[in-house]
Amino acid sequence: MQKIIELDIIGGVAGTLSQQKTKTIPVFFSYKTEQEKITGMIKQEYAKIDLAISKAKQEIASIKEYRESIITAAVTGQLNVGEKQLQMN
Repeated sequence: MQKIIELDIIGGVAGTLSQQKTKTIPVFFSYKTEQEKITGMIKQEYAKIDLAISKAKQEIASIKEYRESIITAAVTGQLNVGEKQLQMN
């Protein structure tokens, strides 16, 4: 396909392709069954990505919840935050 276009280009460094020439360039389409197969594969990959994003969001929410519980426990005195523990960080 690229060779067909390259043969029709006229000019130097930035060659041009006339509108008339573009009408003669063959355009290839895949069969409907092949298109559906490709679409199905893409949808499967997107489903995997969506699942990974969903799991990541759940993990982030759990970490935020855990963080808030640690802060609450520290503020209410349920968690012993001694001077030595603070120096370790």
